[in-house]
Amino acid sequence: MQTHDLDGDGSPDIEIVDVAPSAGELGGRRLYVDEDGDGDPDRVLIDTDADGVADTTYDASAPGFGR
Repeated sequence: MQTHDLDGDGSPDIEIVDVAPSAGELGGRRLYVDEDGDGDPDRVLIDTDADGVADTTYDASAPGFGR
């Protein structure tokens, strides 16, 4: 997992996580984004085929959000 503080407030704004596929959950690289600055991820973008482009996205309330 990699984290990055994009706005300089000392807390991570994004997390990059590599996830192996499992039952009911997409594998691939995931980018979790804290959109509102509260310290909790609000959205995840998932690159399922490793081409560097997000193939799907979920917000924190969606079943596919998974952490």
